[in-house]
Amino acid sequence: MAVLRETGQFVGHDKITAVKVSPDGTMVATADAAGAVKLWRLAEPVAYDATLEGHVQGVNDIAWSPCSGYVASGSDDKTVRIWQTATLGQARVLRGHTNHVTAVAYAPKGNLLASGSFDESVKVWDVKRGTCLRTLPAHSDPVSSVVFSADGSMVVSASYDGLMRLWDTATGQCLKTLIEDNNAPVTSVRLSPNGQYLLSATLDSCVRLWDAVGGRCIKTLLGHTNVKYATPAEFVLWPGRAVLVAIGSEDGRVVVWDLGSKNVVAETPPAPDVVFAVAPHPTRPQLLAGGGDGRVRLWALD
Repeated sequence: MAVLRETGQFVGHDKITAVKVSPDGTMVATADAAGAVKLWRLAEPVAYDATLEGHVQGVNDIAWSPCSGYVASGSDDKTVRIWQTATLGQARVLRGHTNHVTAVAYAPKGNLLASGSFDESVKVWDVKRGTCLRTLPAHSDPVSSVVFSADGSMVVSASYDGLMRLWDTATGQCLKTLIEDNNAPVTSVRLSPNGQYLLSATLDSCVRLWDAVGGRCIKTLLGHTNVKYATPAEFVLWPGRAVLVAIGSEDGRVVVWDLGSKNVVAETPPAPDVVFAVAPHPTRPQLLAGGGDGRVRLWALD
């Protein structure tokens, strides 16, 4: 098993809650429990760009638009805010959730945004008009994660009720419900690019790969600690390489598996606090990870 090589770090928060790399690979957005969203340029070294101010409570999740021109953020203040990165201004403030907004995700065309909330619902928004197209009564516990399929035809939601649900974007109909035998709270869900597989992280220190069509768990990945916090698992994909999965651990490590063998192939030395977010770079073998110590560390996957 390899130890990941740290290639740099930057600090600008007290406690980082989310880290996302822009689709074009040039920028990083980070968020914290105090309500700030910060933008960084992935230069050598990483350069601070701006702080996006507007939320009055902690930010739980952030999402880049497909064109890399906008960032959406979901907050404990019950709003979703959409920021234009060129002007650093707020393009939209989306209101309608009755409790903390815990998850946000753009559709592949950038015309729709999905948000999940502590109010147990998922909302689908028209980004241009800033209006809610539909509200899905998705779960019986807080929604922890939302994601669109690669063609935008489905929204997938996950919840602390232990369920993952696949929804038809156009009609709001629930197409399928996935549940693991022990019904552990689900803290994140990701779809593979071909839409055939789901990746879930749960509060029993497991990451699971699901056959989305068959609705069954086909692989379970072990090796990290996750029993208290939402620490999303991420697919790590590069052409010509094995498919990897990465997640932050509550003991301060980042753990990386080879999905084919289910073996842990790399990890980082422990950070001083929980790693809440891991973000793969879209075009090069690099991971960014941030957490409770307020630092984002850059790791090379040699």
